[in-house]
Amino acid sequence: MTQRDIVEELARRQTVEDIVRRVCRSDMTQELKDLAQYVYYTLLTYRESCILDLYEGGAKQMEAFIACIVDRQYNVHDSKSWYFRTFRQYTRRVVSMDAPRYEQEEEGEGY
Repeated sequence: MTQRDIVEELARRQTVEDIVRRVCRSDMTQELKDLAQYVYYTLLTYRESCILDLYEGGAKQMEAFIACIVDRQYNVHDSKSWYFRTFRQYTRRVVSMDAPRYEQEEEGEGY
């Protein structure tokens, strides 16, 4: 089995998405879908020998490896993290249309 076959199998089973939901304790938002895609990218570009060893070691080893990737990218708010620079920094700047400031501006009481 090749590295690509392993990643395809993980995608068919939605293993990465399940781990992302468990680690992040949330439903699959667009941000978490992006994170899952990043994990697939990481698995495809990682050393093939390592991925093959993890796969041969059993499902628990592969799941632990994926959970480690997710945890380091999602839970660490490090501005040097590739995931943070690519996705999270922008989601933090998004303002909801339900925010109090927006409602005040509509009523003519804006700043």
